Amino acid sequence: RIGFYRQQKGWPVPATDCYACSDGAYVVLAVVNTQREYPQLAKALNCEHWLEDNRFADFARVMENRDEFRQAMAAAFAQFTYPEATRRLTEAGVTHSLVQPMADILDDQQLRDNNIVVETNDPGEDYALTVNSPINVREAPKKAPRRAPDVGQDSVDVLREFDFDDGQINALLAQDVVFDGGQS
Repeated sequence: RIGFYRQQKGWPVPATDCYACSDGAYVVLAVVNTQREYPQLAKALNCEHWLEDNRFADFARVMENRDEFRQAMAAAFAQFTYPEATRRLTEAGVTHSLVQPMADILDDQQLRDNNIVVETNDPGEDYALTVNSPINVREAPKKAPRRAPDVGQDSVDVLREFDFDDGQINALLAQDVVFDGGQS
């Protein structure tokens, strides 16, 4: 919720935001030391004139004029393809990365190697890989990922675990209070 509020109020920091390149790829900046990296960023984008513009002369001024600066940054990045932009930013020492499309994360070898994206061993073709749970509990092995049950699939079993008898369960089913997913 805070992220939405910040976005609505125009609070994003232009030095840690995402920008579209001319080839449709997005670059995300991670400029933390703005005093050092902001002039390098301006140079990398062929926008040294920002440093002479009163609105953008230093990062405090950039933040006061962030909406205009955000537009200027978007226009600057739109001049370059992602490979061009990343080469220029790397050479200038500006911290950045590619914003990877969600569909591509399953093929990311680094995510696979670090067990962030894992195999499910599910028999269905539509659930071969998933994002691993980030929660680790010492001395408690992680459960293998599995497909979520269909809506209502386990309702009857859960009610039985809570000592509902078949008469009570059938009454709840008949009144459409409980949906059994077509299992009973």
